[in-house]
Amino acid sequence: MGNLFLLSHKTLNVEKNELLIFQNQSFMKVFEVTNVTKTGDNAITTSCGTLIFQSTLAIGGLTNGAISLWIERQGAQNVYLANRTPLKDVVYSLLTENKTSIQKGTAGGNQVILDFGIESAIKLAQGERLMVSLENLKTAQTYILHSLEDWDETLGYKAFETKSVLVGQREVEFETLAYATAVIKNGASVSQIGVTMNGKERRYTPYELQSLMIEELPILTFQDADGDIAQTDMNYLLLPLFGIQKLKFYTDGSAAVPMTFMRYDELSPISNSKYGSIAVKKGL
Repeated sequence: MGNLFLLSHKTLNVEKNELLIFQNQSFMKVFEVTNVTKTGDNAITTSCGTLIFQSTLAIGGLTNGAISLWIERQGAQNVYLANRTPLKDVVYSLLTENKTSIQKGTAGGNQVILDFGIESAIKLAQGERLMVSLENLKTAQTYILHSLEDWDETLGYKAFETKSVLVGQREVEFETLAYATAVIKNGASVSQIGVTMNGKERRYTPYELQSLMIEELPILTFQDADGDIAQTDMNYLLLPLFGIQKLKFYTDGSAAVPMTFMRYDELSPISNSKYGSIAVKKGL
């Protein structure tokens, strides 16, 4: 399937209640919450392409956590980068893209750098805001989010779409040329996944795809909910999709197979984005 990526690690510790300068970037705290199941909507008013997420949980412990991230636009529909998307899927998508790494956080547990802008901060027009919220959080845990401001700006951003093979469906195919990565919940119902490149399908078992991922990502590590370190999260399949035309799922129909696809998009002066709007009303 070709060379996928190598991780480039960043070393970063974010202190509480401070503005920090790191190279040509500055950090500000967006929120710090404990004993809540959701954060509410939080506004970032400066151009920002990166969030630093910390939790007392290991990343593997973010079982049901979901993130919404959207741009409130003036005179146009809001543009959603993520709409109640599984937070773990977003983290794993960015890991697969080779644009982030999981680190030990100052709050205990893990911290992870989430790059949503393409190589720099997402440019906000006057009066626009980047909004973020988390929900379905575990109580008795702490969640911290910082925003990262950059001097360079871009209209490019990463968007996340959730899809699913439904219960009772035995063969389901997804077009994938528009996407960069796929994060697939690995379950016993999936027997094979067909990967189409150059018009030809090759079928792999989930085990085979995980083995290929480990071969190409020898330094990628995960911390599960118990804090144990493993080379991959065996509950997920992480697939880069460049050059892959289709994914076809062959299942016994006994269980749903949820997944998240990440794609690159670009803001435009009008409500629809250049490559197809994912502007949706929050909550739908």
